[in-house]
Amino acid sequence: MSPSEVEIAKRSIISTYLVTLTTPDLVCDQILLNEVYELTAEELRQFPQKIWAVTSTQVNQAIEELLHPTQMIVVTASPSD
Repeated sequence: MSPSEVEIAKRSIISTYLVTLTTPDLVCDQILLNEVYELTAEELRQFPQKIWAVTSTQVNQAIEELLHPTQMIVVTASPSD
């Protein structure tokens, strides 16, 4: 991914995350998810800064390590006629 693509993705992730904190119910949902993933309460505040700190080099390294195109399967779905 190019640096500009990573920046766009980071903005999207952070914007979406901030929306999940706009009401008390949504904050509770996020706190429960953090508990499931064994994250601290501080993670609510730290998450955006952690996302901003991610570099395109790190993203591309993760892509190389975790995604293997030769082992992927593409599935498509369409309405039956």
